[in-house]
Amino acid sequence: MRNLVADIVGATSGIGPGITHVFTAASLQVATYDIRKADLDDTVDQVRTTGGKAHGLCDNVPDCDATGRAAAEIDPVSLGADILANNPLVIPESGSIGFSMSPTRASTGCST
Repeated sequence: MRNLVADIVGATSGIGPGITHVFTAASLQVATYDIRKADLDDTVDQVRTTGGKAHGLCDNVPDCDATGRAAAEIDPVSLGADILANNPLVIPESGSIGFSMSPTRASTGCST
């Protein structure tokens, strides 16, 4: 599993850190999302210490505009993630988080 990108929402609690470490151990680059900055920094530091590639994005995922800006920080030409791992239950007040798959890439989007 080389040259793949995984988006991991809720990366700092529950099964989130485990998912992050499994994917980076399999040579995936991960974008980790969480609202707790200090915990997010710790998770990313742990991954990088073991040679993994991780980017921490302190972001409220139901805020679609913020999520899009955060994703662009990682890879401005990215077509989206190959793997989406959602640890928490995400139910925004207005609209919904949507996931769409193409034959080779996945992308996140919002609908209202």
